[in-house]
Amino acid sequence: MVMTGGAVVLEPEIVVVSVVPLLVIVVSTRPDEGLLEEAVVEAIDEAVVEAIEEAVVELIEEAIVEGIEEAVVELIEEAIVEAIEEAVVELIEEAIVEGIEEAVVELIEEAVVEANEEAVVELIEEALVDPPETSTDDEA
Repeated sequence: MVMTGGAVVLEPEIVVVSVVPLLVIVVSTRPDEGLLEEAVVEAIDEAVVEAIEEAVVELIEEAIVEGIEEAVVELIEEAIVEAIEEAVVELIEEAIVEGIEEAVVELIEEAVVEANEEAVVELIEEALVDPPETSTDDEA
């Protein structure tokens, strides 16, 4: 087979003028010898094989791209979920710490108030039991 210009010469007597998948226009100088049929079949076979190869390559490329896209989407989704989980854990930890801090402060405040109340009561009781002695000028 030899390419010349836009035509393909299959045999010296047969020239394929145009090859389109499943459509071949053939010009022959000796159409009665069976070479025409052979050339048409060969041209159609080559065109079909080429079309199939192109389709397979295209499908493989699409599958690869789709696989990559799915993997990227999955990674992004995992990253988002992980970030949300980390943020929720952090918020819960902060809330727990804040709650503990508030509870401790409240307990300390209550203990201080209670201690002050007890001290005041004790001082009042002591003052009532043992009133302070007052000195008079007559004793001096």
